[in-house]
Amino acid sequence: MATGQIYEPGEPSYDGFFKSLYEMQLTLGHAPDREQAVRQNLAKVADALPTATTDELSSAVDKKLDALSKSGVAIKVSATDLDKDTPSAHLVTLGTVASADSEAVATLDQSIKDAVSLLTDLRHAQPELAKLDDGIGPLETKVDDAFHDRRSSTKTEVRQNLTDAKALIPLMKTRRDEVDLHMVELLRALQKASPPAVAAPPAPAPAPEQPVVKKKKDKKAATAEPKPKPATEDAKPVKPKAPSETAPKAEPKPAKPVESEKPAQAPEPPKPAKPKPAEDFEP
Repeated sequence: MATGQIYEPGEPSYDGFFKSLYEMQLTLGHAPDREQAVRQNLAKVADALPTATTDELSSAVDKKLDALSKSGVAIKVSATDLDKDTPSAHLVTLGTVASADSEAVATLDQSIKDAVSLLTDLRHAQPELAKLDDGIGPLETKVDDAFHDRRSSTKTEVRQNLTDAKALIPLMKTRRDEVDLHMVELLRALQKASPPAVAAPPAPAPAPEQPVVKKKKDKKAATAEPKPKPATEDAKPVKPKAPSETAPKAEPKPAKPVESEKPAQAPEPPKPAKPKPAEDFEP
């Protein structure tokens, strides 16, 4: 175990323990290298130094995303559940990436995926390291019984590897915690460097309005239906009569008495004619 090789003493319970411990050695032994690979790829995308700190990478990525937004593509790093066993992070892209920027965007996307993959492996390693740490004590007490038919040198070798495991597990826990913290800080910095909200692409221009075609009315139907007369201000609503009501018959009016004719007056006597002067009168 001290040389980084798998140890199999030949007893199932001990073989399982050392196999799990070796797998944790591989996972946590490569963790720093995987972290550096993520950082170097991000530095390549953002034109930053390979030794750039988290804050420097965040600032450089922010400038890169701002430049991409001016070319018509909006990109945001979206990260969720970074403190849980199943963290998640991905790129949200709106718009068409130009061919000149496609490689940079693809590298940025792969860097985010690699960071999440490393963070997930570290989260799964945490309970496994705790289980291995708790299993050392019981295994130490059973060495004589488990290897009673083996030589004493074998028992000594098993005990020595258990002692190495006891010293190795705390170191692996420390490394796990350090790389985990670095990955969380990096993903959060990238998310902060991204635009606060990815704007939706512009809506397509509305189609030109079609002229409204008025339907011709049927002349026959128009003439058949009389237009209602406009109501006048003086018109009063007429209350319809009930069907049972009938109009009363008009009673005959009494005849007016005939006035008696006035008695005819006697004709006036003719006036006497004036006498003509005698033709033979001489003054």
